[in-house]
Amino acid sequence: MKKTLLIAAAALAAGVISTQAQVYSQNVVGYYNVAMAANYNLVSVQFQVGSSNGASEVFPNIPDGTALIQWNPSAVTFVYNYYDTGGGSTPPNQSWYMGDYATPTNQPVLKPGTSVFVLPPSAVTNTFVGTVIGATNGLIAGYNCIASAVPAGGAITNALFNFNSFPDGTALLRWNPVNSTYVYNYYDTGGGSTIPGDSWYMSDYATPTNAPIMSVGAGSFIIPPSSFTYSQTFTNN
Repeated sequence: MKKTLLIAAAALAAGVISTQAQVYSQNVVGYYNVAMAANYNLVSVQFQVGSSNGASEVFPNIPDGTALIQWNPSAVTFVYNYYDTGGGSTPPNQSWYMGDYATPTNQPVLKPGTSVFVLPPSAVTNTFVGTVIGATNGLIAGYNCIASAVPAGGAITNALFNFNSFPDGTALLRWNPVNSTYVYNYYDTGGGSTIPGDSWYMSDYATPTNAPIMSVGAGSFIIPPSSFTYSQTFTNN
């Protein structure tokens, strides 16, 4: 996936100010583009969008026949929904179908800080636009399909990610859309280093490696051995 990112402060000291009412907004808005192949794409939800963060608000550019695949950690299974305006009704809620591609359903709600698989029938570039609000995620001991709620790229030890509090033994799974495979890394401070960047290992859980790199708009699975909670915030200072 190719991504471009632009985050703009909607109201800094010299930002958008209502000259009549003198109303100041502290919101930070941004956008970026994600090019998705006609294949499985593990994409992150990083903005508050529209009125409900509905799938049609988050993914305004997807073509008919696109499958949206969400992870249900409680049931340990994927939940499929399909987007198609071919039924003759264009409002978002009437353009979504359940896994049988026949039963109409409400548009899925996508929480900031989560990840979702998107499977379009043809290549498409989706423009994500919204407000950066951060997130607090409670992770179970098992598979969690999550993402950074802050649209930033770089090493996972970046302070914006706040991914430095993983329990030892946590696995991070990033998706390779070219090979349709997961790339595994493990986090463990048991080697004696307290530096986050020195506590990562390759999939054999033996070979040290650099801290994994996350791209803007990329999703992931995190598999901790025990439950834990992490929070992400973003300020415009």
